[in-house]
Amino acid sequence: MVQVAITLDRAVPGQRRAGADLPLAQPPDATELLLHSVGVIYTEGFPHGTDVLSRALDVFVSAPVTGDENIRALEVAAAVARNHWADAGYDILTARVVALAREAGALSVLPSALDRRAAYYVDAGYLADAAEAYDEAEAIRQATGMEPGRGGLGRLAALRDEEVPLPNTSSDCAASRRSVTPRTGRLRLSTH
Repeated sequence: MVQVAITLDRAVPGQRRAGADLPLAQPPDATELLLHSVGVIYTEGFPHGTDVLSRALDVFVSAPVTGDENIRALEVAAAVARNHWADAGYDILTARVVALAREAGALSVLPSALDRRAAYYVDAGYLADAAEAYDEAEAIRQATGMEPGRGGLGRLAALRDEEVPLPNTSSDCAASRRSVTPRTGRLRLSTH
């Protein structure tokens, strides 16, 4: 939907709206509703499309778990739920993504799913569960050679009013240089 809107606007300026008028399957599935709502928000601006977005989240949350779910679509729906303060939906969807990633043995997806689940736990005040989820995510990343996570433990430590030791001393920082990781394009500090 978003790509249709961008393509239409490039081909015939001012025709973004035509993409929002594309028919939905009957009944539309959760992923289709989610994509449609994002397309409407993009083409018409906020708050248009938020009603469809809420409907999409309801469909994702109430759908029975079959094992055939699109894990990536569930991840997007979970992120949307958090951004829209739908805490119950965020809880259900993050738990579902973790469970499905585990069942599928999807080690490439599981660390980010655990990070999202940990973020839910932090938001809900379950700090021990959050630490456990972050630790598991980092253990998987280490065992599989993935890049370290984004540092959700800092937020957890702040809520616990703890100090987190810095990885480098000030003398190490002076000897550090900046480099961009080729695979991810992320800026990272490294020591010589």
